[in-house]
Amino acid sequence: MIIISGLMTGPQGVGRLLSQLQKEAKNYSNGQISFIFGPAGTAGGKALRKGEFLKFLAAIWKILCGKIRLWSALHNRRLYKTDEQILLIHFQTLGYKWCKRFIERRSKPTWIYLVDCGFFCIRSYNYIPGERTACLRCLGGKWRFSKEYNCRPIPFTNFQASKLLGALKGWVEEGKIKLLAQNQNQAELARKHFENIDVKIAGLWTIDWPELEEVPFVKKNAVVEGRYDVVFHGSSIPAKGFVWAMELAGYCPTLKFLFPCFKSDSHLFGKSSPSNIDFNYMTWETGLAKEVKKAKLVLVPSLWSAPIEGALLKSIIFGRSVAVVDEPTAFASRLPDELVLRLPSDVGQAADKLIESVESGWRPEAELRREWISEFYKQNKGLLNRLHSFCMEN
Repeated sequence: MIIISGLMTGPQGVGRLLSQLQKEAKNYSNGQISFIFGPAGTAGGKALRKGEFLKFLAAIWKILCGKIRLWSALHNRRLYKTDEQILLIHFQTLGYKWCKRFIERRSKPTWIYLVDCGFFCIRSYNYIPGERTACLRCLGGKWRFSKEYNCRPIPFTNFQASKLLGALKGWVEEGKIKLLAQNQNQAELARKHFENIDVKIAGLWTIDWPELEEVPFVKKNAVVEGRYDVVFHGSSIPAKGFVWAMELAGYCPTLKFLFPCFKSDSHLFGKSSPSNIDFNYMTWETGLAKEVKKAKLVLVPSLWSAPIEGALLKSIIFGRSVAVVDEPTAFASRLPDELVLRLPSDVGQAADKLIESVESGWRPEAELRREWISEFYKQNKGLLNRLHSFCMEN
């Protein structure tokens, strides 16, 4: 099986997934699982903003080498003639022209593992800034709405993105492409978008998730106080609730918030950020993990149809309590009600609930948390084995 991705291994979400698949591939015989990675997913932009110019230049060089490597691999004629199973991850970064040429020439179906909503949404994160819930307007192929709302591909400009989505719908419905989803909600969206298809559920596992024996199944009264009442755990993009969370902080003046982002990102808010927010850019490995463990509550307020998010899982594993926005199409909607605090999308109502929960010290029951984490591990570990098994069925 050959896994092809326009993104590469790295510190971001899909990069961590690809790193895990590479790690699991070592358990297979030599050459049984091979990879073709693109140049995207490096941290060059963040390095430049932090003044780390050598790291920035190294990232640019890595991108250039990656582009050359990807172009060479994708245009190798042997790739088109192989009888091996092909699995695409983050297909949208491979581009319309290559996908069309490759998928239509293959005699066997090509598999796609869905990592976001890019199978129906040009933005990939199906969310319109300023709204309070996920956007499903284009579901089923109604892409006229993408023009109406001036949607652009995220994170990369691709002027043929609409062509790719239109072609993808046809390929899937003709059986040229088969889909693998992360979770039930994502599979249901795919079934609504495409006609008469079967979607397998493969789960998700990334390299930064701890082994089960490393999970801190702490007792309810085990408390380590930190500086912050609430830690926002997510990227500084509106779809992941960044702007919504800033507005929420303004409604909660008695609570202290940490946003692990650059202060300059607050310009997305459109006005001065609330005084009870500290901005301090950090990754999970460079301080965020410690803050998540010490906070009274961790906020993971994604507003799109998020599948399984690493930020949410790590917050449940290591945080004392976790709050999410009540978005019915997101993976969080499948969590037990007693495991997370569900906040309404209305910011004022969410603030009242958040303040009450923080002041009362609400936490999920230890046994419920233990059972859910154990079951999640049971269902999701060994991702590459499931992907390989599904792909080898046809």
